Amino acid sequence: MINRYLLALICSVLTLCGLLVAWWLFLNHFL
Repeated sequence: MINRYLLALICSVLTLCGLLVAWWLFLNHFL
């Protein structure tokens, strides 16, 4: 019984976390 709004919110949070981790790894690799 997960509504569409909650599912979209979870997807957005996971995407944001993925981007933050990718950016952090990028900075650690080049700095």
